[in-house]
Amino acid sequence: MSRDSKMPPLSFTPFVPAVSPFRNPMFDIFTAASESYARACQAWQQEIVRFTVNRFQNDSVFGQKLATCQNWADAAQVQQEWAASMAQDFMDEGTRLAQLASTLSAEMVAAGAPATPQTGRKSDAAE
Repeated sequence: MSRDSKMPPLSFTPFVPAVSPFRNPMFDIFTAASESYARACQAWQQEIVRFTVNRFQNDSVFGQKLATCQNWADAAQVQQEWAASMAQDFMDEGTRLAQLASTLSAEMVAAGAPATPQTGRKSDAAE
């Protein structure tokens, strides 16, 4: 090809019909697992962004309250409330991330579960 010729855009769409006669159960399992993994990665990213924004907002409120304190006792009280809130937020976030990981694990197991011969569907035990 010359430098002036244009390359067609990269797309997997033209290759799908060529691959489809060679599909097998392992390809289907890999595809389902990959889709689950991609959804889980997106969910983790969204959750981490949500948590970070929330923490920045809470930390900003803490700074504003701390700046208005008239004495050390008030400042210590504001700091204690902020620390307790922060600790609870981090524990809650850990729980949310663990739930996301658990959901991904369940989806990956379900993607790898064999279809039953009678129905062609995954067994209820795998779901």
